[in-house]
Amino acid sequence: MLLFNLVTFTIWVALFAAQVSATLFNDRLPLWASRRIGRNKWRPEYRLYSMFLPAMISPIGLGIFGAGLQYHLHYMVLALGTFMVNFSALLCVPVCINYVVECFVGHPVEVSVVMNVYRLALGLSIPFFFEQWVEAVGVGWVFGMAAFFSLFAMILMFVLS
Repeated sequence: MLLFNLVTFTIWVALFAAQVSATLFNDRLPLWASRRIGRNKWRPEYRLYSMFLPAMISPIGLGIFGAGLQYHLHYMVLALGTFMVNFSALLCVPVCINYVVECFVGHPVEVSVVMNVYRLALGLSIPFFFEQWVEAVGVGWVFGMAAFFSLFAMILMFVLS
């Protein structure tokens, strides 16, 4: 019960920290990039600059959480990994949705619905294969592979922006 309460509390702290961070940086950073790089010409890709820090935090958090489970580390290590993953997810999702909505200006409702349906479908599909994945490679490698997938997506985002 203590671990469940700790995880719930950690998610609330991550939510609060992500809200503060998003309030401070999610508009300022793209506008700075527009002034500095784009010579005051706006492009939707400037929104992606807000994702660089959270995209670097996510693989680290996944690795910390996986190592904590694999090596039976202190529960605060799990809390740190949970915080990092949730903080980065709560910062990245709105930026992704805003970016795609700005790319398809004529269809904002449809685009946000499609993005949220994909997010929901991917999130709901994980429990169907998670146990078999853990049995095949171990819990440490499950989160390690998730960290590598996240790192690959981050590198792809850097290249495309």
